[in-house]
Amino acid sequence: ALNKAGKSLAGGISEPGLVYRAVLAGQARVAYLERKYNISTEQVYTVRIDEMERKGLVRWENFTFDPIDLNLLSSSPRAGATYEGLDHLVVTDAIYVSDLSKDFEDWIYRTQSMTVRKIDSLGVVAGPDVSEQEFQKMCAEAAETQKNAEIAAFKAKHEQNITKLKDRLKKEQAEFEKDKQELSHRRLEEGGKLLENVLGLAAGRRRSVSTSLTKRRMTSKAKAEVEESEKAIKDLEEEIKKLEASLAEEIEAISRRWEDAPGDVVEEPVSPIKKNIFIELFGVVWLPYYAFKEGERWVTVPAYEW
Repeated sequence: ALNKAGKSLAGGISEPGLVYRAVLAGQARVAYLERKYNISTEQVYTVRIDEMERKGLVRWENFTFDPIDLNLLSSSPRAGATYEGLDHLVVTDAIYVSDLSKDFEDWIYRTQSMTVRKIDSLGVVAGPDVSEQEFQKMCAEAAETQKNAEIAAFKAKHEQNITKLKDRLKKEQAEFEKDKQELSHRRLEEGGKLLENVLGLAAGRRRSVSTSLTKRRMTSKAKAEVEESEKAIKDLEEEIKKLEASLAEEIEAISRRWEDAPGDVVEEPVSPIKKNIFIELFGVVWLPYYAFKEGERWVTVPAYEW
């Protein structure tokens, strides 16, 4: 205990005595509820005043302490212990102590709020129980989910147009193959008719010129249809290519936009309701000290951890 208190004694260390010293202590447990965000948490507020020789305004924020485990408090003092006086505390007036308890409760009600962090654009809300690392992870996951949803909706809308164009392209390609076969057939017919006319003239027989012209027109028509199909296929392929490039660019833009998430974090204070402030302890607490005799004086060190 001496080492922990940073004290040393000259000569040998005798068996210490035990002396109790009074402090004014208060502890309250507060339940914070925020139904709008479905958040609930508890917070413990503890104060301890070692000296208060006159009545007056108490600034509780100057006397905050770590919470004390109430199970460590005992109503039975150790045998043989002595007690210091109460001159350093104004606690003999029960009404004043009761007023201080109410003032402590009111201080919590007025000044101690729970902070809710939220990012509206992501729909993320977190109470004080959530660490900063966990909050950032929640934001990243929400951003990823919303990004994927936006990309999926965009793709569903614009891929329909690409699918329709690809269907048209398949039909046009099938029509192109059909037109090529037709052109090949017409060329064979035209060539055959031309050969027939040449042979007929050589044999001195007259041949119909109109029939040859008809074959020629049919061949020209088939060729025009092939060229038309070729152009339609090229146009469709270019249009599909442009739409796919535009789709890829927009998806990339969506991804970049969500990389800038989570955006601004808004901190919203949530004040407690008075009925949810529970005073667990308020009054005089006797803290034990070891008392060592050193010559004509006594050296006291805490016999407790708080």
